[in-house]
Amino acid sequence: MEEVQQIINDSQVVFNEKAGLVHQLNSSIVKKVNNTELVNEMRDVGKKEAEKQYKNILEENVTQHEQEIENLKSQYEYLLSEKQKELEKFVQEFKEYHASKKEEIHATRNEVVNLYKICKKMNTIIENVEKGVYTNGIRSAYIPKKEKPKLPDRFSNKVLSKVLNKTKIASSQSQFLKEEDTEEIEDEEILAGDDIISSAYKRPSAQLDNSVGQSQAPKMKIIGSEGVRKETLENLITERDKYKSMYQSEVKKNNNNKIVIESQKRLLDKSKLNMMTNKIGGKDMMRPKTQGRFI
Repeated sequence: MEEVQQIINDSQVVFNEKAGLVHQLNSSIVKKVNNTELVNEMRDVGKKEAEKQYKNILEENVTQHEQEIENLKSQYEYLLSEKQKELEKFVQEFKEYHASKKEEIHATRNEVVNLYKICKKMNTIIENVEKGVYTNGIRSAYIPKKEKPKLPDRFSNKVLSKVLNKTKIASSQSQFLKEEDTEEIEDEEILAGDDIISSAYKRPSAQLDNSVGQSQAPKMKIIGSEGVRKETLENLITERDKYKSMYQSEVKKNNNNKIVIESQKRLLDKSKLNMMTNKIGGKDMMRPKTQGRFI
């Protein structure tokens, strides 16, 4: 019985210990639960504070960014307005410059045309003086070819050509390609606008007329048409210049041949004169012997 009682007492002691442990465990669990709730509460408070803080920062950044955008927009509009003013000023200055240059070009064109007319008039007066137009046919003056002023050539004076084309002024040129004993060559050019320019060149050489015969018909056809293109006209002018150069070279050859012929004639005349002199001299030398024989 004592043993049973001892076992019961021991069991009671163990039970009390276990009951104490269970009670402590319960208190510990309650404490842990309370601590967890505190942690959760602190976490929620911290989360709310962090959200509030970052929200304020975000709002400040958005406000600052919008303000910067407004500032940049204002600066851009100001710079744009200044550039627009500069552009308008530049356009106005360019218009004024363009107008002044246009007037200057127009005045220069008129001056060039007037000077060209004066040159033509002077050339005509010189020719009339040489022909005696003002002295009832009596040629009172002769001007050497090298002393005569040359009329400006349309092909070597491109600016003059453009001016004459734009002002639609007819021009005529006369060129003297031969020496004093050669025939006079006339070069007539008529400028009638930008797209219609008719030209004809009178040449007295039959050889040149034969070489130019094939190009003469299409050239006259193009002169009569109003829809001619500049390209075609330039080709015709180039072709005409080529034949003109050919003719000039032929004239020079003829002049050289004439010079050679004249020199040969002079040599022949000189040789004939020498022969005649020698013959006369020989007869004179034989006369004394003949006279002595008769004596």
